[in-house]
Amino acid sequence: MSDAQYPEWSDATAYEGGEKVSYRGTAYQALWWTKGDQPGASMEWKPVEDNEPVAAPVPVSSIGGGQPASVINGYLCSWENISLTDAANQGYDCISLAFGSIEGTYIGLFGGASSIFLDEDSLKQDIRNAKLRGVKQILLSVGGEHNTYNPAGASASDVARSVVDYLQRMGFTGIDFDLEVAGDGQYLDDLCAEIKVQAPGLIITAAPQINQAEHGSDLFFVSTRHERLYDIAIQNGRFDYLFAQNYNNSWPELDGYGQADVEFMSRCFASLKKSIPANTLLSIGLPASARAAGPTNVFHNASDDIYTRIQDQYRMISEDPQSGGAMVWSINQDEEEDYRFVKSLTL
Repeated sequence: MSDAQYPEWSDATAYEGGEKVSYRGTAYQALWWTKGDQPGASMEWKPVEDNEPVAAPVPVSSIGGGQPASVINGYLCSWENISLTDAANQGYDCISLAFGSIEGTYIGLFGGASSIFLDEDSLKQDIRNAKLRGVKQILLSVGGEHNTYNPAGASASDVARSVVDYLQRMGFTGIDFDLEVAGDGQYLDDLCAEIKVQAPGLIITAAPQINQAEHGSDLFFVSTRHERLYDIAIQNGRFDYLFAQNYNNSWPELDGYGQADVEFMSRCFASLKKSIPANTLLSIGLPASARAAGPTNVFHNASDDIYTRIQDQYRMISEDPQSGGAMVWSINQDEEEDYRFVKSLTL
């Protein structure tokens, strides 16, 4: 295709997935965010063929203000021996790498490296390979049980600048906040707002736990116990997805069902949806197996048809325009079960 209609590629310009450029007489399209990667010499670009209908690589729905559509999101523990590409090959189209670390303005992998990601170059390559296998989103998840989220008094704008630089340099498509501590909700909102200002193409997600004041009342999001750290950012529409952790809390109850009951999933979705903006997608998260969570989850004392029943609940939820798909902790435990969780889902 003639390159005359496209701007000349520059190694100083950042390009979003789907953008087209001209380079040495050929037109190219970016497959994902890229900066400094030369067209024709890197996998970030593909030539634009004559009469080829070209679309951005990430499917976009008509719901949620143009946000990415339903996904099967799995959390992948960086300290174990499964790569992003391995997870992509099994059908995960959204992968949250757990855990990244925010320490002041330092952003990186928790612990600096792992047995599979020995350095930044190996992680970058794995991210690229996973995208080539159809993964829509690759997120850096911060927080978790040991709390890898510690801005340490740094300004929200400075932390956001470091987050954006790291995510874009490595090839991540967004950041996930899996916060399990009490904290400053206004700061979290400010940080999310700054990330969106500095890099509108990145997505921001959260993985809150859920709780309830009294049985039968509406559910609400918490970071731990009754700590409503996420509330301000949720109400201000900062999150593209909320991956609600529907496990480990024996207290919530709707219509006589709790987190150990599969039937709670759709009721949980309907209750939580009342408290979020229309442009936020909601996913109900489950453990991959009984071993992947505490005693309160759908796999304890489960019937033989548990995966079919889970699939039925997700299909019911998927009819709602705010459904974000499915979420599982973790891909590592799903691998131990021969990936039965992800194989059972058809969303």
